[in-house]
Amino acid sequence: MEDTDLLEVSIWKQGKSYLVKPRGFGADAVASATWKRTLAKMAQDRVIFDQAAGKELIEKKGDPIVYEVINLWKFAPKIAELGRKSGIACDLTIINYGVISTSGNGELFCTYGHGHEKRLGEIYSVLAGKASLIMYLPGSNLTRVVRMGKGDECYIPPDWVHRTCCGDEGVVLAGFVPHAAGHDYEAVRALGFPYHVFYDEKGGKVSYKRNPRFENASLETVDAEGSLGAVKKFFTEPLELKRMLEKEA
Repeated sequence: MEDTDLLEVSIWKQGKSYLVKPRGFGADAVASATWKRTLAKMAQDRVIFDQAAGKELIEKKGDPIVYEVINLWKFAPKIAELGRKSGIACDLTIINYGVISTSGNGELFCTYGHGHEKRLGEIYSVLAGKASLIMYLPGSNLTRVVRMGKGDECYIPPDWVHRTCCGDEGVVLAGFVPHAAGHDYEAVRALGFPYHVFYDEKGGKVSYKRNPRFENASLETVDAEGSLGAVKKFFTEPLELKRMLEKEA
């Protein structure tokens, strides 16, 4: 069975982005468990590389929705039940395709980013599209970029601050994290990340720019190693998934 069937969601492509619809639920139920992040908020909080580029894009083309999150555990009975038993939240994140530029050469659309309040891990699973998971370890500022495609999953260890950006198309992610982990957005606000991911639409080239707010930052880029079986484990072995999320590394 496909991961999308287990999660009971339908996904289809629209342009370079993706649309997602949970199956069997009314629009009001889904809307009440969905929140969206626009570029204006991210520029205001200085979590993107170039706030001026963000403001210019908004002035010329309006304030785009960069990404949205659907909290499946809030309205899907099976997911809510498994969440109560395991303590794991299951969410969907839909990052639209875009670059923060009016020239077509700029920072890729990305999530706000966060750390965890408790030493617990998180797993992202790509259901559709392409993404880069960016995570860094405070103190060392070692930054790791994991390139991901459909079917890839990645474990984020405790203590690593993380965000995800789109690739040359949008991306749909399933996320699994203990409710107890908490979200520390202050780790990112007014700072951003040691490295930000840029894309030149004309040349089709990805590049990485170092953020001058971070000293002694280093970067490594790797490809994802495939699936960890996280989606299936959530439905068949939720306590095993919980143990995975509680490991140190």
